[in-house]
Amino acid sequence: MVAQAPPAVRDTPRPAAATGRTVTLGGRRVPVLDLVAWALTVVGAELQARALRAAGPTLEEVARQAAVARRGLVAVLVDPGALAVSGAPGGPAGGILTRAAVWLVATVAPLRELVVAIAANSLRVSLALGVWLLLRRLLRPSPLLLVPLAMVMTAPQLIASGAGTTDVAGPLAATVALVWAAVAHVWWSGGRRLGAVALLTTLAMGCDRSGVLVPLVLLLLSATVVRVPPDLQDGPPGPDAVPSGARAVLRGLRAAWPPAAASAAVVAVFVALPGLRPADLVLPADAAVAGVVGDVLRAVAGGLLGAPWTWSAAEVQGLPRPATGVVTAAVLLVGGLLLLAARHDRGRALRAVALGAGWSVAALVVGVPGRPQAPGAVLGVTVAVVLTGALATLAPRGARLPDDAAADLPPGRLPRLRALAPRALALALPVLVVLAAVPASTGFGRRAAADPAPAWAAAVRSTLADLAPFPRITSRAVPAPVAASSGAAGTLDTDIVTLLRPDALVHDADGPVLSLDDTGGRLVTARLDRLGGAARTELCAAVVQPGDTSDARVTMTTPVDLPPGAQIRLELLVTGSARLRVVVEGPDGQATAVRRWSDDVLYEGPHTVLFPVGPQVGTAAAVRVRPATPDAGVCVVAADVVRAR
Repeated sequence: MVAQAPPAVRDTPRPAAATGRTVTLGGRRVPVLDLVAWALTVVGAELQARALRAAGPTLEEVARQAAVARRGLVAVLVDPGALAVSGAPGGPAGGILTRAAVWLVATVAPLRELVVAIAANSLRVSLALGVWLLLRRLLRPSPLLLVPLAMVMTAPQLIASGAGTTDVAGPLAATVALVWAAVAHVWWSGGRRLGAVALLTTLAMGCDRSGVLVPLVLLLLSATVVRVPPDLQDGPPGPDAVPSGARAVLRGLRAAWPPAAASAAVVAVFVALPGLRPADLVLPADAAVAGVVGDVLRAVAGGLLGAPWTWSAAEVQGLPRPATGVVTAAVLLVGGLLLLAARHDRGRALRAVALGAGWSVAALVVGVPGRPQAPGAVLGVTVAVVLTGALATLAPRGARLPDDAAADLPPGRLPRLRALAPRALALALPVLVVLAAVPASTGFGRRAAADPAPAWAAAVRSTLADLAPFPRITSRAVPAPVAASSGAAGTLDTDIVTLLRPDALVHDADGPVLSLDDTGGRLVTARLDRLGGAARTELCAAVVQPGDTSDARVTMTTPVDLPPGAQIRLELLVTGSARLRVVVEGPDGQATAVRRWSDDVLYEGPHTVLFPVGPQVGTAAAVRVRPATPDAGVCVVAADVVRAR
């Protein structure tokens, strides 16, 4: 009789002795281990909620939401670079689902951090559930399973991922989809597994490019841990025992190729779409990449012990860089756990290391390019490291004592203590991990509370709430302390004005013009200081006749330096109706378009308009004006450089 290979996924429950103690709740028996796991999840969610309570929108978040809010949903969905706005360098491009989520928040609840925090906490709980189900399926139930769960729920790298819409809807959501694809892979079989894996891969790729990891993770799982070793089976090894070594790896890969192929097909479809080139998915040949990778690995290693315990201004929204001593202690801890696991089963420990190494390298390759400081860039690596530690630590022999084996302990106090040591270690590690995470989360909250940007944004919201429709509010540089906290000196407050009041007229100066004061708590009559401009003439300084295709060019008396917040003020007469195209010329003749937040139509008659100049322009030597409609005419009466104060 030929023995048949066992299925890759176990569909029969283990004996009651292997499930641990249970309690009766609502007429159902619930394992105590599950109750402790959910208690850890609640603690981790509360730590994140407490850390994010004082956090608020950064200027980068304001610019990104403002950019998508003034566009239609279809335009945002079809533009892969819709979230990579000017003034927010290094921001992720984001998948189509990320762009849709940011657009929805920006149009329905702009700068409502409560919505973002609720979404982040929901995803964190979903991540914890996925990790718990994955470990419970792959490994023998043991209190040691609480260690990776505690790390996932309390890792400081994940705290900052809840502070912005793109990080929540992008890398964090993609990581959750990736983990749940692994859960579907090991829990289900047949068409149900293929459908779930394909759907979850679609969600991951729709959120972030790190979704390309899904097929690789499925293969790694099958090659390393999906096949249950003989000593973890319910009965003694027999003809149906799962082979070990190379045969187990080959059988695991053979069982995994259908869902991995389905996932890879979904990834190929997304890569074929416009805006995502295969070259974007690999590390660039850049000398700075090695330093970025080192920073990521350092942050992950320190995160295993809850570092950093203090946060600098850059680290609140960036990548934590814990102290060398903390990183060393974390590496020694993980190394000790690996040695402990290798004593019980060297082959299984090596397979676990291979799983974590493969996943981590892939996550680094996909996560680092283009956004080295994004908190979400380390999510996949963090999950990989904690899962690897769990898989390597949960040795199949001696890692857990079944509840009915207490009577089999050897006599004597010392042998009994030695036999109970693994369980004591299993109970102590999660407690230590959570206790180490408490100062990290509270430190993030204190640093976020010291950031002036959230208070300024709240003051602006209150100021703009009760204005009459269509107020004229000119652009002004964001207060220096707020700009410095976000590393965005020279940023204009027009983004937040147009985001909270889409009806605001920010280019119209045909009547009294208002501006925000230094605190954002009041609107005052704008004082426009003239910095320079063209010489005044009795008639038009430059003209575009109806039907002309040339520009009306006005030369400044002397080149004018453009400080942050500088604007071009044009006084002109319009024949017909027209939208204006305005560019600024530098002394070298380089022409740069002015910044605009709306494309208003100017009807026949006199008008005064204001257009901010982008930060890439340092000096204005001339201004060129042309109507977008050929049947309109323009007479430029005056062109000045002004700044509101």
